[in-house]
Amino acid sequence: MDTNDVIQLAFDADDRYLESNTVADVMHYAAIRKGWQSKREAPAPTKGRKGRVDLLISHEGYTVAVEVDDRAIKGKSVEKLLSLDVDARVCVIARGDMDDIPNGIDAVVSIRERGCMMQGAYTMTWD
Repeated sequence: MDTNDVIQLAFDADDRYLESNTVADVMHYAAIRKGWQSKREAPAPTKGRKGRVDLLISHEGYTVAVEVDDRAIKGKSVEKLLSLDVDARVCVIARGDMDDIPNGIDAVVSIRERGCMMQGAYTMTWD
């Protein structure tokens, strides 16, 4: 498993699943079906708060943290992702458009736009 595999889970959450909680659930159960470990609402402490990240997916020592937001990437989502010691950090936007990739975030996926931007790489789209 790597970051691209987790991004594919978001691609599989198509337009039928445009609520952010539903997208996270679809990704969670898809990861489990693949035999990966997936935890919903994993602790992500930030600035003295008890934050939680939507998904923590791992397999064979590689861990990806995922935050799913509704229309745009929220600052607190980025803050939670950056607080975790993981291999990759992914933001998924359910009903909004991709803009820029925040510093420290490895990929941004837009379900509505059916595309993905990756740090230092390229923009992908799918049909």
